[in-house]
Amino acid sequence: MEPSGGLPGAPFDMDAPMYDEMFQTDGQVRAPYALLNAHIASDTSATIRAGNRVGLVPYTTFTLWNKYQMTDMWAVGVGVIRYTDFFASSDDTVKLPEFTRVDAALYSRVTPTFRWQVNVENVLNTRYYATADGNNNITPGSPRAVRVTGIMNF
Repeated sequence: MEPSGGLPGAPFDMDAPMYDEMFQTDGQVRAPYALLNAHIASDTSATIRAGNRVGLVPYTTFTLWNKYQMTDMWAVGVGVIRYTDFFASSDDTVKLPEFTRVDAALYSRVTPTFRWQVNVENVLNTRYYATADGNNNITPGSPRAVRVTGIMNF
């Protein structure tokens, strides 16, 4: 990486409210994108050489999340997460493949102080590798997972 800690690249984040005239409901779209050209600036060992890509940093990431408020009580959301391939470590010997994951959510505000939500991660049950701790300790991404959460405000 650059000694100053700066990474050459181009992050972009869009966060925009939406309004549906027909149904008079609100929504929100969030779409962060990052282009990271992160490389090692100088040799640090026999295997981590200048010019290698920094481990666990994909060249591009993109996320799209759309939340739609159907009524005062109900909302739904759907999102897509996209990572290009990335190396497990900075020696550039083990490359983890690119992946795209789809998530969804259902929200309900029951009272002014209580709400609950159901999140479904990896709706399409995509097989992917989420991260690694070196070249021989690679963590697969979670298969489809459902999480129910209750939130109480005091």
